[in-house]
Amino acid sequence: MSPLSDNQRVAAVVVAAGSGRRLGGGTPKQYRPLAGVPVLLRALRPFLDHPLIERVVVVLPPDDAASPPDWLAALPLSCVAGGAERTDSVRRGLAAVDPEFAIVLVHDGARPLVSPELIDRVIEAARQHPSAAIVPGERVTDTIKEVDADGRVVRSVPREELRRIQTPQAFPALILRRFHDRAREESFSPTDDAGLFERYGAPVRLVDGDPENLKVTTPVDLLIAEALMASRGSGGRMEKNSGEAGEAGAGRDPELRNILFVCTGNTCRSPMAEVVARRAIEKRGWRNVHVSSAGVAALPGSPASAGAIRAVEMMGLDLSGHRARLVDSSLLEEADLILTMSPAHLEMLRKFGARGKSALLGEFAGGGASVPDPFGGNLDTYRTTLAELARLVTGSLDRIANTSNL
Repeated sequence: MSPLSDNQRVAAVVVAAGSGRRLGGGTPKQYRPLAGVPVLLRALRPFLDHPLIERVVVVLPPDDAASPPDWLAALPLSCVAGGAERTDSVRRGLAAVDPEFAIVLVHDGARPLVSPELIDRVIEAARQHPSAAIVPGERVTDTIKEVDADGRVVRSVPREELRRIQTPQAFPALILRRFHDRAREESFSPTDDAGLFERYGAPVRLVDGDPENLKVTTPVDLLIAEALMASRGSGGRMEKNSGEAGEAGAGRDPELRNILFVCTGNTCRSPMAEVVARRAIEKRGWRNVHVSSAGVAALPGSPASAGAIRAVEMMGLDLSGHRARLVDSSLLEEADLILTMSPAHLEMLRKFGARGKSALLGEFAGGGASVPDPFGGNLDTYRTTLAELARLVTGSLDRIANTSNL
């Protein structure tokens, strides 16, 4: 997925202002522990960690917005008091999003298993269709029947035409604000924000949803979410900075301290990975994790390539001051983890004595092999490489966060 241009900056509004009465037990569902971590924290993390999302607003019950839990107050986001209806809460969340954000994602705080890939899909579709609402949906597999007020079956509804709609949903922020204002005047309150686009004649487009992206509404949903997490191999673990069960405190660093990204010339891939990782680490609140980059055949002092500089600029990052470094024994000794762009880099480093703490970035992140070298390509080539690096860096940081001893 390519980075966004200046007029496509992305913010996210996560709505968690409900009481969650259907779940029972007194504690609102957004604060219930899911494998030891609050449901809302699990719902927020993919947005806070996503490299293309620059601002996150969470909408809470008024009392909680005024005095949020410690684990929530420590996160890099804004807390806003919700309203009586969902539409009121979304409207208040939108008001906290600055006008320069052209795309806004709206997500239910009770959907704790949202994946980075689903977020990618809705953002990409929002870029391609700038005047449309983007909704993820799953095909309906059950038989659906329409019934009347007396409980009599009227007809069977063709399920081929039906979709079960999820969040996050993506919108052009300006249009969504206008529709919310109009709906307020008409006292119209749809069940989701795409309903505003339907009512006022704007396009709504579908992308594939995720069958695991369930909404926690009942105690059974919570059990299913636990089972899904176990099937993923998570064992109920969460990032070390997430504050297990909201008690340990957000922002806690992993044991690992120094990460080194390595490519050939240290002018394209590894410096792009470095700046993406640095911002993601800042968002996670890791204060003592250092990231750097170098090249196995670098010309020391060389600047980053023009394509790399421009590509990261479009993500709000800066490589103008980067200067290439050649891999040497001191860099390898200082690094706790070395991530390379290709098997050739990895083999060379292992010959230098880095075996045991070096890995191929794609394999370490659990999704890919080599990262193609964009050197000599056009801007789109650099943007494609940067998007792949952003995906792999996120996966690598997730693994680091969930692994106590690499």
